[in-house]
Amino acid sequence: MKNITNLSELLEIDNNIECRRRSPIVGIVLAVAGAAMLVASYLTKESAQLSTLLFTIGFIVLAAGIIVALGKRYRLSYRPTGEKISCRKMLFDPKERGRLYSCISKGDLDTLQSFSTSQSSSLMAILYTTPSGSISIVQVQEYVPHQYEPSTEPVIYHKQLA
Repeated sequence: MKNITNLSELLEIDNNIECRRRSPIVGIVLAVAGAAMLVASYLTKESAQLSTLLFTIGFIVLAAGIIVALGKRYRLSYRPTGEKISCRKMLFDPKERGRLYSCISKGDLDTLQSFSTSQSSSLMAILYTTPSGSISIVQVQEYVPHQYEPSTEPVIYHKQLA
């Protein structure tokens, strides 16, 4: 078995990448506003339409607030620029393996878009990147029974800042 660094391990030890904690305040405010609308719909007995409207909107806002408050707790960011790092998983046709490896070794990540992709495949590239492309981290993983395992070392590409 190969001893290859997993991409998640690299993200944890890289000093330029930080894991910022998201605040649940927005979700809590939405949940409280939704609950207030539900109470208002109960107290509004004069108009059945208004009561139904408040109940419906209150329920939707309450549900959205709960989802936002309990959603993703952290986000990755690139410390030198402060940009958010997004993750993208791309599944490729196994016939593209050679082209994929050569493209990644050359640092030509833009051509990954032209490769034939698949909905379910044994070959996956995980790409972490900032919107400006100031940093890109990519690793190819292959499916072995029940999980994807790294088949290449993670490769980091830095764009020179002007």
